[in-house]
Amino acid sequence: MTVFEEITTKAVQYLQQGWEPAQAWSKAADDVECAPSVRSKGCPRSAFVGLAQAGYIRGYQPQRVAASLSQNASYCVTGARILADKPALGNNRFQLWNAIREQEGVDRQSQNGVVDVLLALRRLDVYAPKL
Repeated sequence: MTVFEEITTKAVQYLQQGWEPAQAWSKAADDVECAPSVRSKGCPRSAFVGLAQAGYIRGYQPQRVAASLSQNASYCVTGARILADKPALGNNRFQLWNAIREQEGVDRQSQNGVVDVLLALRRLDVYAPKL
């Protein structure tokens, strides 16, 4: 399990205890042993918070549903759609990120923890796609 999967797992637990998404992520990042630069990384945090605020995390009901997704949360939604068609990509972060990049037209080479957030949410069975 990657550090961002660990943080996501703990953040989901805090969400389920009633914490707001940003605070849940911050507390979870403090709980996981990692470098300060990892703890403060914005992309996975943005993905997690954005998905929660838009109602994509089962077990958390946002007070007000966000009108639009953050860019990183949008990458997760695209990744989930790709995994629905090609579940084997869930075993290869690099290939999954490349598929997301291709579909979204993303230039950056690194997934920066965004795919880790998606895979953790799916593993925990709390990713709730919008129908």
